[in-house]
Amino acid sequence: MTNIDKLREDVAYVRAATDRSESVPFSSIYALWAVIILFGFPISDFFDDKSWNRWYWLVATPVGFILSMWLGSRASARIGQADMERGMRWVKHWLAYVVAGVLGGLLVTSGKLSGSGIGAFSVLLIALSYFYAGLHLDRRLIPVGIIIGICFPIILYLPGYGSTASGVVIAGALFVVALRGRDKSDATD
Repeated sequence: MTNIDKLREDVAYVRAATDRSESVPFSSIYALWAVIILFGFPISDFFDDKSWNRWYWLVATPVGFILSMWLGSRASARIGQADMERGMRWVKHWLAYVVAGVLGGLLVTSGKLSGSGIGAFSVLLIALSYFYAGLHLDRRLIPVGIIIGICFPIILYLPGYGSTASGVVIAGALFVVALRGRDKSDATD
């Protein structure tokens, strides 16, 4: 084998490793949140008692957060890229979203924001969170953030089933990202 052939192999190896590092396959996390959103958003449209909505998100958010950390850790380890620094960036990003949501809840308890307004506020927060995650962590999330942003006025102004329609659209966007990530990770295996 000549030095040129050896050099080509080395460059091909580095390129493959770089391609894999660009996108850790978090398909399971995106699918998890698609399901959580698909079931959570319609609650406000179908239950008159808004406490169902509050309790759903009080349970689903921390459980989904912990499951996401576990799934992300597993996905990274499976492809041999357990990067603690990158994992902590993801955790801090989504923890900031959760804290902002809790602080938004304080707006409701203080009477500065209505109970129905917190739903729209949460959608605005999640749109920004997905968009910023797309800018800084995984580019595939930029369109999801934009789609959620488009759903924001739908939830505000579409009476009746705006939350349900938005939940279906957002879950669909997350499922598409999950399937695209799965296709990409299958191609690299």
